[in-house]
Amino acid sequence: CWVRPDVTNQSIMVFVGKGGIFKTTFFDHLLPPHLRKYFANDSTGDYKNKDFLQMCASKAIVCLDEFSCLRGKNLDSFKSNITKRNISMRIPYAEWDCILQNNAGFCATSNEIHIIDDDENRRFLIWRIEKIKSPIDFPFNYEGIYSQAVALAQEVIEKRRRGEPCDWVYWFTKEENEEIQRHNLYFRSKQLHSRAH
Repeated sequence: CWVRPDVTNQSIMVFVGKGGIFKTTFFDHLLPPHLRKYFANDSTGDYKNKDFLQMCASKAIVCLDEFSCLRGKNLDSFKSNITKRNISMRIPYAEWDCILQNNAGFCATSNEIHIIDDDENRRFLIWRIEKIKSPIDFPFNYEGIYSQAVALAQEVIEKRRRGEPCDWVYWFTKEENEEIQRHNLYFRSKQLHSRAH
């Protein structure tokens, strides 16, 4: 989102597992220390309010902590707001609405396993986590991680510039979306699962 204003990240990596295993800490440390001010942790679960929309525009990563099943208008707002390219809202003391770019990538954590209450769940990339090495005790190699990401991006750009075939794309194919949906069956809420049978 930060490097391609015309693209909105529509996927949410979700870590589920017991508490105290560094799920949130892992996401909190994805950005290097000098960029951590662009990380937000939101545990309100209210995806209709202006504070959430402002986070979408002002942060690089928004972690939806203690994530659980969404229903009704909150689910509709959630799906709409995380996939919008631009957000229209009146910021404090402004006379008119502003159009803000949705810059955020989203992640989530939950201690619950059955967190999806929606048949259309391709947005969720859910991983059941047993343990994570503390990123505080074992810091990420930011220079290595980000230089590799930049090198891969430059390779893709250069191949496309030369008109060469490139097998990497940043979106999921139809087949990959179907695979995600199958994987996510395990994480469906028991209420939704019983309605399906």
